[in-house]
Amino acid sequence: MDYLNLPRSLIYKDRTDLKDFGVQVINTVNHNLFSNLKMLFKATDRAKELILRSFNNAYYICTLIPFEDFPDTQVAEYEKLLLKDDLYDCEEICAVSMAMVCKLLPACDVRWRSENNDLIDSIQYRFTHYQWMNSGARKSFEFMEEKHNTNGLFLPPNEFAPRDIIEVIETFSVSDLQDYAEYISERLVHLEDPRQRMLGFNTARLRIEKYQRELCENTEYNPKKDCFEYVDNYIRDLTLEERVRNCYQKSKKAIEYYTKHYPDEENYQPKKQSDTKPSISDNEKLIAENEQLRQQLMQRVSGIHELSKENAELKEK
Repeated sequence: MDYLNLPRSLIYKDRTDLKDFGVQVINTVNHNLFSNLKMLFKATDRAKELILRSFNNAYYICTLIPFEDFPDTQVAEYEKLLLKDDLYDCEEICAVSMAMVCKLLPACDVRWRSENNDLIDSIQYRFTHYQWMNSGARKSFEFMEEKHNTNGLFLPPNEFAPRDIIEVIETFSVSDLQDYAEYISERLVHLEDPRQRMLGFNTARLRIEKYQRELCENTEYNPKKDCFEYVDNYIRDLTLEERVRNCYQKSKKAIEYYTKHYPDEENYQPKKQSDTKPSISDNEKLIAENEQLRQQLMQRVSGIHELSKENAELKEK
């Protein structure tokens, strides 16, 4: 699969607040990178925006790299991804982001920590040669590279996990579920919880099936007969009819793909009755909860008795 041509939002969800990167936590990789970026961009009136863009770009590339078997051969492609569709300061942000990648990856995974790592070496070489050699962005790259205040600091192993695929299935358009069925299925298969895998596949298929029904109802298309059953029998726009047919076939193929890659139900074994027997700690918890409920009930009963007594006294008066 060509992960480089997948939409960025499918793999990585951009964060909107610097705090989402934990930059406020002292003595962490991201806090130190944040400090370096503040020094780098202190002369601009858009420092916060540029820093946020740099973090998001770096995290996106760090999320994308593990998909590739030989990421050191794809550095030029990562560069293109960051330069594409950027409105301004794109070269400097690209260079800074890739310098951050050289700091973030080793902090997260031991395989990037060797002194002569091919990927890190390729990034460093590219952004100090070619079109970057005489570019002002090269100085920004080298500024970030020369800061060694992230050495010895580490990130969690799952820091660059791809975007939650269940969220993708539930929030992306049906068109996306069809176009990127291969990637979505691949990510679902990697989920550890079999119930989540089944939920993902079922949700994707149900959303596409709902789209199919609405398409047929709105256009009066009968897929079984492959014809349009208009009430007045008049022929409509033939171009539109062909487009409807193509849309239906596209959705049909997507459903077939999800069905083909649906996880075997035998791989999901519900816990046996004996396995679900409460443990001692569970029993203690239940006893405590029951005692709490009992006390609450007694308080309510006591309150009712008091009210009854007051009512009786009022009647006697």
